[in-house]
Amino acid sequence: MARAAVRRVRARRAVLGTTGVLATGALALTLTLAPWVGRPGPVGPGTDATTSASPTASASTDPAPTGVAGTPSSADPAPRHLPTGGSELPELPGLRHGAVPVSHSEYHLRGGLTYTLPPGGWEIVAGDGSDASFLDGSTWDVSPITQEPPGAVYPDDWTPAPMAGSGARIDAYPAEDAVSWQVPARDSGAWTADVPGADLVVVTRGPSQAPGREVWTVRVRAGDAGWLFTLDFTADDVGAGLAADFVGNLWVAVDDRAPAWFEPTYEDVTLDGLAHGVTPAGWREVTAGDLTFAVPAGWTGGPTEPGEGSLAEEVVQLDGPVAAAGFQVADGSTVDLHWRVLAQYWGKGGSLWDADPRAQALDVPGADLAQATSSAGPFWGDETISSYGSTIVVHAAHRGGRLSLTIDVPHDDAGLATLRGIVGSMRFR
Repeated sequence: MARAAVRRVRARRAVLGTTGVLATGALALTLTLAPWVGRPGPVGPGTDATTSASPTASASTDPAPTGVAGTPSSADPAPRHLPTGGSELPELPGLRHGAVPVSHSEYHLRGGLTYTLPPGGWEIVAGDGSDASFLDGSTWDVSPITQEPPGAVYPDDWTPAPMAGSGARIDAYPAEDAVSWQVPARDSGAWTADVPGADLVVVTRGPSQAPGREVWTVRVRAGDAGWLFTLDFTADDVGAGLAADFVGNLWVAVDDRAPAWFEPTYEDVTLDGLAHGVTPAGWREVTAGDLTFAVPAGWTGGPTEPGEGSLAEEVVQLDGPVAAAGFQVADGSTVDLHWRVLAQYWGKGGSLWDADPRAQALDVPGADLAQATSSAGPFWGDETISSYGSTIVVHAAHRGGRLSLTIDVPHDDAGLATLRGIVGSMRFR
């Protein structure tokens, strides 16, 4: 039986502001445009414990900083100040913890910090998309899509992402010089924020080299480890709000625990009790490259053409029952989305993948590397539907065949049995 994988986010989410006031988060479908590297999950167990290591002190007030766009007017209440790095700074206005859409993508940086991308679909432009690359830092560009591309599969209420087409960019990297960071003066125009696990947080705002944008610089330190973020966002209320929410979703792992407000889109799943190399009775066997696997009787499909620009030599797609009916395409027609297996054969040679200590190792007959990253969470085509998903990479020992499989099945007992049967049936010829 697989480890319990309870979907944490189903519909509209309540988000907690720093003042303790509950607000309603918007429900939105966001498709992250980064390369497929498996669904992100929590850093470790115990995601219900609050782990803020930030010092607590009674709030003090000073006049609002001057010379900064968006400075509160004289009629606004004076900002409270928070301790940081042995000093104190005004709290970043508009800060909220846990303000994310239903589907969101969190990534981990070396040293233990987690950040969450804003809504809207972001393309990775620096970093190779591997887990190791994410740990060392990444650069993300906001989606350029401002209207539905012809033939694309989009929900019928689709709207462009916030800042779409603006050229907004996020740089997220570990910092080498964090121990030398100093806290600016209280009246410098800099802010701070309550980032769980951090002992220094400094946020500044300045001009961008691009018209219509401005740069938010965020420095976070925890002990000797530090992280630097530059947010080149639109110079308007939308960009300022997204910057504040980005800071509000930062946290540093303490004892492998996440803050109480953090809810991952996907929960990690371990597939236990697999019968490796065994085809369940009555199932249909399929071959991709030199790998054989099986799908339940009644599943349809087979070899198909690789997508434009794909480097795969062979693609096999198997479709099961309908997962989401009547999904609207950009030309106004509708399609049914199915539970499926997508197998891609990348030819022969050395393995394209390194052993991932966070992935589940599989005992696939004839393979010298086989690992799965499995999760439970919203189905990519309809986030109101919960699904199990697994990304599997395998490399044949005897002839060097390289394959990857992505599998989506319902998040119920029958779906879990299907997933276990497909994974267990894999073997090289």
